[in-house]
Amino acid sequence: MSVMRAAVVITTLVVIATWPFVLTLPTHVSDFGDPLLNSWALTWVARALVTAPSAVFDANIFFPEATTLTYSEPMLVPALLVGPILWAGGDPILAHNVLVLIGYAGSGVTMFLLVRSLTGHGGAALVAGVMFALYPYRAEAFAKVQMQMTMFWPLALWCLHRMARSPATGLPWRWATGCGLALAAQAYSGVYVFAYGLVTMAIVAAVLIVRVERERRGRVVAGAAVAVLVAGVLVLPLARAFVQSSARVGERTLDSTRPYSAEMRDFRRAHPELRVWGDEGAPGPSERRLFPGYVTLTVGAAGAVLGGPAGLAYAAAGIVDVLLARGANTNAFEWLFNHVGPMRAFRVPARFGLLLGLSLSILSGLAVARLLKGRAPAVTAAVVAVIVAGVTVEGWMRPPIVTSPGESRPAVYEWLAGQMRGAVCEYPIGQIHGRPGPQDPTYMYYSTRHWMPLVNGYSGFTPASYEALVGELQAFPAPSAILALRHRQVRYLLVHERYYLRGSFDEDVARLRDTPGLRWVQTFTWQDGTRSDAFVLM
Repeated sequence: MSVMRAAVVITTLVVIATWPFVLTLPTHVSDFGDPLLNSWALTWVARALVTAPSAVFDANIFFPEATTLTYSEPMLVPALLVGPILWAGGDPILAHNVLVLIGYAGSGVTMFLLVRSLTGHGGAALVAGVMFALYPYRAEAFAKVQMQMTMFWPLALWCLHRMARSPATGLPWRWATGCGLALAAQAYSGVYVFAYGLVTMAIVAAVLIVRVERERRGRVVAGAAVAVLVAGVLVLPLARAFVQSSARVGERTLDSTRPYSAEMRDFRRAHPELRVWGDEGAPGPSERRLFPGYVTLTVGAAGAVLGGPAGLAYAAAGIVDVLLARGANTNAFEWLFNHVGPMRAFRVPARFGLLLGLSLSILSGLAVARLLKGRAPAVTAAVVAVIVAGVTVEGWMRPPIVTSPGESRPAVYEWLAGQMRGAVCEYPIGQIHGRPGPQDPTYMYYSTRHWMPLVNGYSGFTPASYEALVGELQAFPAPSAILALRHRQVRYLLVHERYYLRGSFDEDVARLRDTPGLRWVQTFTWQDGTRSDAFVLM
């Protein structure tokens, strides 16, 4: 089977399994948290890379903090993938949603390439590709596009296997460099997936090096070293930015990982939005619905037995992924957390469950190739079709609940875009007022219309300066709250009626208009009839 045909099949099945998500791409998101955060981040990066690349990590949130893009996932490579949409003026939500589909389908296609290279069997490669594209954990991570960006791990592993099979003479420069580039691309796509995936990569590399002939072993080790060097050099700017951020926001504690550390029963718990096995009446703890699907688990287990040295390598990696997904519930993760500094940047050990899907998909491809070797084409086609159908059904989602943040270009932000540059505070802020859930991601999304610096922000880490500001604004609209904004060099204050859930918008605006040193500018009306009042701090 050709790559093009496999890509068409995988993409079609992704569209079917997530239907009708494809119909809502331009304007709707699954919630007002991470999807808006990531829509903003993609747009910030796409803009910065063509206007001020050296300042790409200094995003416009949590003013006056620096390197705020690294408080969550920077996603530089994904921003380039959807850059044409954003540079042409497309909406950030459209770019984000297209990227979700790219993550699903692209991961399946690169998995197809890897397993076809390992087995020489197109049907087995298609099984593995569909499994990885529709792995049930993707429903858990549906609102986190960075977790869908897994397409570079199969490419890195492909290059690693090619290094192990390279001739005994000469260093495998081509495959070593390709492996390093794929590792770097993964790091710049999703730091979680990159960091956790290094465990799988290390285990597979160790097994391959031990199993390769002695006369070739040194060259494979040298190739792996070149790959690590290439990746290290390319990832250095990202690592430096994260180190700078860590000095300001600190590190996670082991206790902070406990709510997101899986228990063994979580591997039997399906996400509630999966049609077949999900239970909306008993949804289970967020981030910990890790059920891999019966088809994937069964075929993958067969691959551990029938897959030879590669099967051994990926079976070992899968077992370790299960162990580490349990996080603070295991001594192994606790040791890793305490002795490997970068691990303290991550809060959700259960996300190792996605890497389990990587191993199971490869194991399944190995099993299918072994079982169908020498079989008649009709038998091969029937078996592949049955397995692919079973995987698709187990990964089939209920229609995701999607909604829109509202009109695309509100008048208040069009006005702000024409003003002299200055820091902005939008109120209600954080969890004080507003609809349930964080309000700030909506302001971040709309900041793509003006790109003024915001004291507002929402991310994986929150700086102490923001927490202090939220506390000071509990007195809003008292003069002490306005003084706190002035101390932070805020120039513009926007107050939005549409986000009030408690308090009186009219009373607050009336008090603000009588506050010395605060100039009322204008009332702007949204399409739904609600108002936003703009003020300038003098």
